[in-house]
Amino acid sequence: MNNKALIIIAFVFVFQILVKPISIAQNPQWINYTVGSQIMALASESNFIWVGTTGGLVKINSTTGETIFYNRGNSNLPDNHVRSVKIDSLGNKWIGTYGGGVAKFDNVNWEIYNTFNSGLPDNDVLSIVIDDTGNKWIGTYHGVAKFDNINWTVYNTYYGFKCISIDSIGNKWFGTNDGVLKFDNVSWTFYNKYNSGLPDNYVHSITIDNQGNKWIGTLEGLSKFNNTNWTNFNTTNSGLPDNSVWTIEIDSFENKWVGTDGGGVVKFDNTNWTIYNTLNSGLTNNSLWTIVIDSSGNKWFGTINGLSKFDNTNWSDYNTSILNLSSHFNFIQSIAVDEQGNKWFGSETGGLANFDNFNWAIFTVNNSGLTDHSIFSIAVDEDDNKWFGTYNTVTQFDNVIWTVYDYSNSILPYSNFISIAIDSQGNKWFGADAGGIAKFNNDYWTIYDTSNSNIPSNNIRSISIDEQGNKWIGTLGGIAKFDSTNWTIYDVSNSGLPSNYIRTGAIDNQNNKWFSIYNLGVVKFDNINWTIYNTANSDLPDNNVMSITIDSQGNKWFGTDGGGIAKFDDINWTIYNTSNSGIPDNSIKSIVIDNQENKWVGSNGGGVGVFNENGIILKENEKIKKPTNDLTLFPNPTTATFTLSINNVQNKNLQITVYNSLGSLVYSEKSKSINEHFQKQINLGSVSKGIFFVKVIAGETVMNKKIIVE
Repeated sequence: MNNKALIIIAFVFVFQILVKPISIAQNPQWINYTVGSQIMALASESNFIWVGTTGGLVKINSTTGETIFYNRGNSNLPDNHVRSVKIDSLGNKWIGTYGGGVAKFDNVNWEIYNTFNSGLPDNDVLSIVIDDTGNKWIGTYHGVAKFDNINWTVYNTYYGFKCISIDSIGNKWFGTNDGVLKFDNVSWTFYNKYNSGLPDNYVHSITIDNQGNKWIGTLEGLSKFNNTNWTNFNTTNSGLPDNSVWTIEIDSFENKWVGTDGGGVVKFDNTNWTIYNTLNSGLTNNSLWTIVIDSSGNKWFGTINGLSKFDNTNWSDYNTSILNLSSHFNFIQSIAVDEQGNKWFGSETGGLANFDNFNWAIFTVNNSGLTDHSIFSIAVDEDDNKWFGTYNTVTQFDNVIWTVYDYSNSILPYSNFISIAIDSQGNKWFGADAGGIAKFNNDYWTIYDTSNSNIPSNNIRSISIDEQGNKWIGTLGGIAKFDSTNWTIYDVSNSGLPSNYIRTGAIDNQNNKWFSIYNLGVVKFDNINWTIYNTANSDLPDNNVMSITIDSQGNKWFGTDGGGIAKFDDINWTIYNTSNSGIPDNSIKSIVIDNQENKWVGSNGGGVGVFNENGIILKENEKIKKPTNDLTLFPNPTTATFTLSINNVQNKNLQITVYNSLGSLVYSEKSKSINEHFQKQINLGSVSKGIFFVKVIAGETVMNKKIIVE
């Protein structure tokens, strides 16, 4: 048997979040850690820019650079995924979210409109526009709603309204996946590629110029419609850099600024095309969702990886994220806590993150021994080794060395490892989604599958180990109990299971076994009786339970696919969702409880949430610190010379260092900031092209940011 493993030692750069004490007497019950680098919406108000991201809402003072973050944990924002922001004549912000409906925010108070308390046809809001009389036109996946601040009128629930524009005579123009709809407040006119010159039915944006021309962004290029004729621009007949047009804005000179999905942004003056992309400008990414032009003529470009400002000469970047991570970390599918209290988060497609309550470290295939960015499962053994189940591999990390096991150097099956359990003897049990169970005693591997054991299915969903050392294995063929010799099978034919499709499991301190059944709720087994809990006979909010965790008091915590979290004390149910708590999202894939009884919640799109009914404790006897980041680098990318800008550093000694991607120091300087705002030009000299990490120590605060040298 070949047990030789691939061993890798890698350098990992640690990102530290700038933190400030919260100015309240009591620690909060909820904190959200979100990634807001993916910009979905922009709105301009005086010298403020309002930014809708997949990690919440951000308010940026474009003069001072001051940033305020709003999310589910610190505000009444109904969802962390913000798709639209519009500002009415009174300064109210109308915020469309993906899943939470609409929020009206007057800078102090929040008012929420959703399908439960209003005439909104759908909580997935894609677009908002405000007409001259103050009516709000709200586009959703299931129709458009007109709201006059009292009454709701819903139109065309068949269509999903992705964008809305209003012309000078009050006609509404709607972009859908089926073409363009025009509404003159009485009649509807439908334009698609079959009955008009529209090049494609997938319409992402509509903007109207001063002559009344409609500029329409589609998947097959840019179209101009003057109410009679269609003129189409694409990569073949124009300077358009990409045919997928997502956003269009028009400046005071009637220049069209067109954001594409992969080709950057192009300025069209009706004759010439000028392209700006990551190679020739400070644009942070070539895929743009949104553009806004402020009152000074500055262009703000919201991309899938950051916010850029262009004043027609210079480029600046603005931080829109609480976490300096990729947006993949809004999707968390596994969590574990090690012996030091560090939290380990496995993302769906972005790799691994480690959090020691103040600092974040990122592990990817580029800087660690990970072989894949999908981290399905995490466990920590008694020696504090971390074990990660990924796509076709099991990876061990002892904080220095990475050891990789797969089908090439062991007898592991070619499969995804979506569950891990460690028994009292230190044996590791890995559940594969198509290959049975692999047991590893640190020397040898043993495989249990349908060909050599009585396990009912090779599709393993969960493994739990009771006090007697029995393994309780949830499969797509029922439940298997394995005492290391004998197998006992429970399925619909011989038990109270409503289905053989087991999703996850846990064992409480009374030795009761808890299993979630796909779309059928939760079942409790006390070794004699089976008890089913579902939405019909209990207060369980959703029948699709994706995670089960049990706290030190024996309370059961169920993470559901759309109903938030349910806490069950065997008598009473307590529900936490986006309507009544600071939970980051209603779809919860993982819950882990640390030694301070903080619940670490991994959501499916809303980032990480932390919850403690008695107030969150991140470090014993230490107050919570709120993450921010006041460090800005521009231009970024750069040619080795860039400007470093920091806020809130008055009378601070500064240590500025720059490291390359291998961790080697390439620049170091000490300075002192007299004023609150510090700015300095940094020249890295003749460094090679690549990614560099800037670290600034200001007193007790440490700030880090990435910069690209091209």
